Amino acid sequence: MHLLSDEYLIEAYTNAVQQKLDRQFLELLSKEVQARGLSVSVILAS
Repeated sequence: MHLLSDEYLIEAYTNAVQQKLDRQFLELLSKEVQARGLSVSVILAS
């Protein structure tokens, strides 16, 4: 994950949530977002 810029990490997390990817993958991304002290808000389309 260290090679991923903050911008791409946020984009990856946002896309993963919107596509409802695997829960463990989402948790991995979420933990990295938190570890970097970033905040993300995701708007889900119905």
